[in-house]
Amino acid sequence: MPYQILCSCYSCVTLQRLHQELPDAILRQVRQCGHIPHVEKPREAVKHVLEFLARNTPNKSDQSPSKPSVLV
Repeated sequence: MPYQILCSCYSCVTLQRLHQELPDAILRQVRQCGHIPHVEKPREAVKHVLEFLARNTPNKSDQSPSKPSVLV
């Protein structure tokens, strides 16, 4: 199952631990942001989420049971 991790910094301890648990996850950074990217910079956060979903959502003809997951 594809995952995207949306964060405000790449160096935070929580992100490092999460990425260890989900090594194939896609990391996306919202720059110049505090701790809540989807609240502080909603347009940039939504842009990342929509791009991720566009790449990872199966077509109607695809019968794959896995759906993309976004962690914010």
